[in-house]
Amino acid sequence: MSAATQPETAPLYRLGGRTFRLDDGKGRTAKHCAYLAGIWREIDAQRILSDVTISETERAERALTRIYRSGYAFLLLSACLVEEGKRWDRGEAERNAARFEQIVDEKEQSDMWGILGGIVFLLSRASLLLAPTAARPS
Repeated sequence: MSAATQPETAPLYRLGGRTFRLDDGKGRTAKHCAYLAGIWREIDAQRILSDVTISETERAERALTRIYRSGYAFLLLSACLVEEGKRWDRGEAERNAARFEQIVDEKEQSDMWGILGGIVFLLSRASLLLAPTAARPS
């Protein structure tokens, strides 16, 4: 679902017996942006997603493969999902990542991979993710 057609209220996801919503980026703190950008850069996703020599589908598949193999899949999920009724917090996100790793229910696992695919799609189009960078002198 594109950002333009996304409903006003973000869908809720049930993982590990808890309810989460996808962080829409509105009101995201600098600390949260830096954490998310750090994960994105650690897995080198932007380089993969900007490779114009391959199709958009191939870029997405390569980025997802890199995310899965890097071990950052659960951290990326927890950086983008916020428990309903709470604000994002790094410590809570890292605890959620550990919880997500332990999910054994096949439907919940399938849901997680679908959410992750959507996250990669959204983040590949988010200009804010390319921050933080050092300011260039004029």
